Amino acid sequence: MPILGLESSSLNISSQGRIKYPKHELGLWDVSSSGAVPEDASWIVAHSADYGKPNLLENPGFELDFPGWWLLTPPSGKPMIMNLPSGYVSRSLRLTSNELGYQGGVYQDFFRVPPNTVFHFSAMIKTVDIEGLETAVLYRDVYDSEGNWYGGELKRIRRSADWTLYETSFTTPDRITKVSIFPVLVYNKGEVWIDETSLTIESWQPPKVPVILNWYTFRPSLPIRTEEALTSLERGLRSITIENFWGILGPTGAEEIYRTHIAFDDNVDVTWFGERLLGYPLYLQENPAATIDDWKDEMYLRIIRGFYNYFSPLTKVGITWGRMNLKDWNEYYGEPATTFIRQYYDFVFLYPYTANFKEFLQATKPYLSRVEELFPNQKKFWILTRIWNYNRSYWEREAIALEMKSCLDRNIVIMPYENNEPPLQDIWPLMLKAIELYDSETPYYEIYVYGRNLLTEYVGETYGWVEVLEK
Repeated sequence: MPILGLESSSLNISSQGRIKYPKHELGLWDVSSSGAVPEDASWIVAHSADYGKPNLLENPGFELDFPGWWLLTPPSGKPMIMNLPSGYVSRSLRLTSNELGYQGGVYQDFFRVPPNTVFHFSAMIKTVDIEGLETAVLYRDVYDSEGNWYGGELKRIRRSADWTLYETSFTTPDRITKVSIFPVLVYNKGEVWIDETSLTIESWQPPKVPVILNWYTFRPSLPIRTEEALTSLERGLRSITIENFWGILGPTGAEEIYRTHIAFDDNVDVTWFGERLLGYPLYLQENPAATIDDWKDEMYLRIIRGFYNYFSPLTKVGITWGRMNLKDWNEYYGEPATTFIRQYYDFVFLYPYTANFKEFLQATKPYLSRVEELFPNQKKFWILTRIWNYNRSYWEREAIALEMKSCLDRNIVIMPYENNEPPLQDIWPLMLKAIELYDSETPYYEIYVYGRNLLTEYVGETYGWVEVLEK
């Protein structure tokens, strides 16, 4: 897998080699974007079995020049010529080989891949034979954690052929670690044209590795305000075949303010997993001295208690704990609910949102201390920094070092990506590099020092893993 991507319309070239994956416990979340996982990865987080059929390939028709694609060079080290003439639709990729022997091909890597999943792979291909051209069509490299190979190709073309649609399907093994997708591999001299590439999920089976299900898959529109919404959500949750999952994450959605979930209509009187939930006027009839905050505290306690009592005999139960309102933590979330979670829930998902060094010191570090204080016995998962449009201008790549070391020091499982959120292909290679620096006990600084940042190669005032230099 290439470690560094190049700018748009630049040619991406990788060597024959592959990086060695670290053996730290890293978490996964999404199946649709490139990255890398450890050879012994045991955590995959799935939102649901229904992923739809989006095209998982980036820039599948080469309309955006070369982004998303990498060129695997031949042993000779002389890469084929790549250009983008008008082709099958509007633009196509043309590979020109002027050498004999194996010449490589373009590819995309997928490391966050679900096991026991049927993929459909297709492409439009045209070949122009010059001297012994041989084209392996729809080639894929598929490996499991023991290094066993499950790849293959659809067929070989040994002649000139006009545009043709080629299609195939393949199934990933139980302990899948990676899939590399090559529309073609080229041998000898000639031209190979590629367009309209596609990789979709045909069908999905519950994996045989531990999986955490996110209850948010079944959510109605939030905040939950009606009996109908609550009933629909509970019905969806009860339909889960839970034995296929390591645990379930709930009963709050990622990045939703917890207490909005109990802003019910006044006339709500419904049973949620054995717990009675009431609108405030009805609750006040039974508890005349109750304030609105008393009502919210009691309703949220009932929500998380009912969820736990139903699912805890079946699987592990966890909850999301966002970085919000640290000052009044218990008051914001409700002390009864916080105490119940601390006593009974099995794991916690963390959302620190660390964009830069200042944010780490002012928010992430105290957040982490508070989480450790509140939940000393829960297994913890950490959603790594997300890059949003609003924080992209002040996000510092070096900040990944702060989050990674915080997690690795505390045996927190690192989650790099969440379904339906911006892809983090640019972050994942930095995470892998951070693990190497951590394992080698490279000097680390939580202050600004002058030197070369070993994570990002920046030279100047920096922090994290740094080779200190004289000015």
